[in-house]
Amino acid sequence: MYEEQFYISDSGLTIKYAYEGLAGEYQLVHQQNGSCVLQFFLNIPDPGQCPSANLSIPESASGTIIPNDIFNHSNSLALYKKNHSSSSWQYILSTDKGHLNHSVNTYEEQFYISDSGLTIKYAYEGLAGEYQLVHQQNGSCVLQFFLNIPDPGQCPSANLSIPEGASGTINPNNILNHSNSLALYKKNHSSSSWQYILSTDKGHLNHSVNMYEEQFYISDSGLTIKYAYEGLAGEYQLVHQQNGSCVLQFFLNIPVSGRRHYGLYGVLGLAIILLGLYLCWKWKRGDKGTAQLAGGLANGTLPPESPEVQESSADPPRRENGNSFPHECDTETNAFLP
Repeated sequence: MYEEQFYISDSGLTIKYAYEGLAGEYQLVHQQNGSCVLQFFLNIPDPGQCPSANLSIPESASGTIIPNDIFNHSNSLALYKKNHSSSSWQYILSTDKGHLNHSVNTYEEQFYISDSGLTIKYAYEGLAGEYQLVHQQNGSCVLQFFLNIPDPGQCPSANLSIPEGASGTINPNNILNHSNSLALYKKNHSSSSWQYILSTDKGHLNHSVNMYEEQFYISDSGLTIKYAYEGLAGEYQLVHQQNGSCVLQFFLNIPVSGRRHYGLYGVLGLAIILLGLYLCWKWKRGDKGTAQLAGGLANGTLPPESPEVQESSADPPRRENGNSFPHECDTETNAFLP
């Protein structure tokens, strides 16, 4: 009754076409002396009962496939990838409480533990496919997902610009309304990974990351950003969650408001006024040579090599009409008199 299910493959004794009746406890023993070689429990999970997801990581980029909140609190998880030519599941790696225990040599360069979870780096087309994460103790399914590796060169691209503090549509309704389960990602250039931002379903906002929920909303014209700020600038990708195919890739620019420049000009003007008041104050206190030198340098009329500057620094200042300064300072307005 089992000859159709068990066979010897390149990797060892293998089960094919698993069904619920095969679930149970098994023991492998030496026939010569009856000693136990391996004892294990085989679980046959129903894929329909396993949480599922669709993920997309652009080619050559990095992205998290299993977040920390799933595998940090679980012992002995194993990740498998489905081989569609044989309908078998190929072992990829195992983790234990957030630590990578073992991975197949073919994949050890691509999978690693990052701050955000189990992550793929340098994604390539061969990694695309169906994966399943299971508990090694009882074989129960934790997560089943389809990973797509879209080629960025095949995705329609655009360049968008929304001024700082303003609002603007980034994805029009003709894209959103006719598509099921779209997801928006933003590229993190420091790590080359794609950060999940939000998802939509037929024009309705399903879910968004907390830090962005105040900026993104569905308006009459489509997916819209309000109160744009500089931190929203960057590269985005909109993908189908079912198959991970790219719908739109765009770069969002947030031009800085001119108010920042006006503020800078105001500060410079105030600095010039304060400098004038300081020079008058210095003159009235008697430090007239220093005030004369500083005043000349400030307005550009007395370069350091001029005779006036040399005279003021080397010799006692000349007195003109009883003053050491060629111009008097008005005590009421603090301005220089002609």
